[in-house]
Amino acid sequence: MSSWTPASASGRGTSKPARWLRQREITLDGVALDRRLEGWYAAWGWLAFARPTLLAQVAVVLLGLAFFALELGRERYNPLRAGDSYLLGAALLWLLGGAATVVHELAHALAVKHARRGVYRAGVMLYFGMPTPFVDTSDIWMAGRRQRLAASFAGPWAELVLGATCAALACALPEGPLGAALFTWAFACLVQTAFQFFPLLELDGYYLLIDLLDQPRLRPRSLAYVRGPLWADLGRRLRTGERFTPEQHLLAWFGLGSAAASLLACVLAAVTWQHWLGPLFAEAWGLAAGAARAAGVAS
Repeated sequence: MSSWTPASASGRGTSKPARWLRQREITLDGVALDRRLEGWYAAWGWLAFARPTLLAQVAVVLLGLAFFALELGRERYNPLRAGDSYLLGAALLWLLGGAATVVHELAHALAVKHARRGVYRAGVMLYFGMPTPFVDTSDIWMAGRRQRLAASFAGPWAELVLGATCAALACALPEGPLGAALFTWAFACLVQTAFQFFPLLELDGYYLLIDLLDQPRLRPRSLAYVRGPLWADLGRRLRTGERFTPEQHLLAWFGLGSAAASLLACVLAAVTWQHWLGPLFAEAWGLAAGAARAAGVAS
């Protein structure tokens, strides 16, 4: 979400409640923000981009992912619960996921400073009702292609390094609350990183892809192609044997993939509801019913 701003998302025909949910924000603006980030980059941020540090990060990620898989196999912790409570587990997962997002956005900002560009806006906004940290990195689009790729990559990569570190620590510690919290944080980081790198969603992975392919607005163009011209082109190919151009191939496969990803998201939502949200709401309903009964007895 680093280069996304609420103004760019507001569209005609959107209801006032929806616009309120998408546009409310608390921001830090101006030169003072950029100078603060410049100071952080000069003091310690540059270390994250030094070659020895980058090699160490790669090693941490490889080892951390192995430790995460090992800890999953040991089945000591359930990242969706805190103790026996799904409600506390959801709260902890939300808090740790938010902390990981702060690291993610800070990494984007430091990558912009590494490219010697400015960051003049950052803060927290309500994105469909959820408070979400953001950094406006739009100034990076004035930099070269390699620097733009680095800025897009920095956020999910930082989250991946954080998650791998937490997984290694959780695996090394004896079973207990600290290990459980670290494993939950690792889980939150890795899930969010997977979504960020997935190129069919309009997140960092998508921006990496369109920069690599030099295909601006790939997603809207692909979806528009799949909704209409694709089928006419396919019929003409069947009649005449005319081959698709490389761009038609790209638009067709990316558009169909985006549609399939939307279907997969629905399936994942159903699975999540069954295995996590269902028990979570059942627990919340039980607590509410118990409180109502207690209130009735007291009165």
